[in-house]
Amino acid sequence: MITTIFVHARPHIDELLAILLLRIFGEAKYPGVKTAEVKFFTTGSLPDGKTYLDFPEALFLGCGNSPFDEHGENRHDECCASLVAKDLNLLGNHPAIAKIVGKVLVQDQAGSKDGNAVSSVISKLHADKVAFGAILGWYYQVFMAELNVGGIDEVIGLDNGYALIADHTRPMQAEIWKTTGQNAVAHQTERFNAAKRALKEKDQSFMTVISCGKLKIARLLCDDEDMPSAAKYLGNNIVVKQDRRGNIQILTNTQPPIDLRKALLTIRYLEQKKRGHLIEERESELTKGGTLEAVPQWHGHETEKGIIAIYNGSLTAPDVEPTILTLDEVIEIIKGCLAGS
Repeated sequence: MITTIFVHARPHIDELLAILLLRIFGEAKYPGVKTAEVKFFTTGSLPDGKTYLDFPEALFLGCGNSPFDEHGENRHDECCASLVAKDLNLLGNHPAIAKIVGKVLVQDQAGSKDGNAVSSVISKLHADKVAFGAILGWYYQVFMAELNVGGIDEVIGLDNGYALIADHTRPMQAEIWKTTGQNAVAHQTERFNAAKRALKEKDQSFMTVISCGKLKIARLLCDDEDMPSAAKYLGNNIVVKQDRRGNIQILTNTQPPIDLRKALLTIRYLEQKKRGHLIEERESELTKGGTLEAVPQWHGHETEKGIIAIYNGSLTAPDVEPTILTLDEVIEIIKGCLAGS
């Protein structure tokens, strides 16, 4: 009997879709899932060497290294929703579901440059501190409206989403749905512009720019979640941000993307060494994407192009233990690994 669905903080569109697929189509295979409570998995890894198998009454979506966690090894071509859809045998039996899941998979892997795309608006609703249930309900409206017409080829945004909902329910409901999304987009734009202005101030103390060959590294000390994007917008190739808890995120902004695999190896090695842990992992293990049980403080975000970001905690895993490495130590590691770039 499934009583709980665990999902990382600020779940993306693929996790929201996975929840809806399980609730609508998954009750026969997972009794109880239709009414299971959704809880947030915020630490990045399970404690005390436990795995998802130690929680038989729970499903882990996009986290916990479970069968529905696309961040595991050799799952670069999947997202949480595609894994759930395959598990429920939906892709071959429901063409509309296959079309919707296919679009969400592309958006999850490549992101969307359209700020009005539903996948982007969901992130903005999270940033606005909208309650999770309200965000899931907002997405449910457009999902059901698209499902009702058999799926469409275009990515769903605020305009075509409005049209679908207006046809499926009533125009007033569609208007509320669209206005909710537009407000979130406007608020995000205001925050981003404020972050850019703050970083451009001559006496600002948030950011220091460090040269590394032809690359520019932005050293950020702040809690503002919009500062990294603003720093990248201002032309910095790598952003290294530390918040007041001590958590550090390393983001890249280059074409082609910089592979941070060497930096991830060194960071994990030094994290263990400074903590006095016996280092037993092979180099091949320390360079793997995802989160390692031996070094749970660091997560390597891996795509087919390599490790493009390294997180010691993030918006989706805010309670990860802060690193004991200093911000300057991490920057020196990155500079050493990128020498000559």
